[in-house]
Amino acid sequence: MPTPAGRQGLRQRRHSPADRSDRAAPNIPPKANSRWKPCFSPVLYRGRKAIERMFGRLKDFRRIAIRYDRLATNYLAAVCPAATVSY
Repeated sequence: MPTPAGRQGLRQRRHSPADRSDRAAPNIPPKANSRWKPCFSPVLYRGRKAIERMFGRLKDFRRIAIRYDRLATNYLAAVCPAATVSY
């Protein structure tokens, strides 16, 4: 059975060369029945999930998700009120 498109790559052991830097390390909880259990930190995972939720809330604003503005300063000017409203 093929995996759904949204779930591909979440349980891979190998990562792209960009992820192999000293700063980046995978922090995904292992499945209960997997033989190989990677290092997992619940504290780091909570922080990662908080950032993902923040971006999810910001993308509820259409202007932020589609990025109408070309200049970074104009985009930041749209992100700041959206972040203020969502939090």
